Amino acid sequence: MVDDGFKDLADSSEFASLQYAGIGLIVVGGIIMLVGFFGCCGAIRESQCLLVMVCVSYLSFCISYTDLHDRFFSQKMI
Repeated sequence: MVDDGFKDLADSSEFASLQYAGIGLIVVGGIIMLVGFFGCCGAIRESQCLLVMVCVSYLSFCISYTDLHDRFFSQKMI
């Protein structure tokens, strides 16, 4: 029932890396959603500790994203 071209694609290493990228995006999205929830709780309770934690978390996400982005795109594409 499955196309032979898809079987070849599913066996390749490129498809495996796409699967890992998808899983990674889901995990990062879950973490960002959790931090956003803490931000909402901090705003409702007017908790300075939670709001500072959210700001630091988003700042660290931005720094790590730009670092990963620079590392990925600094490689020469063939």
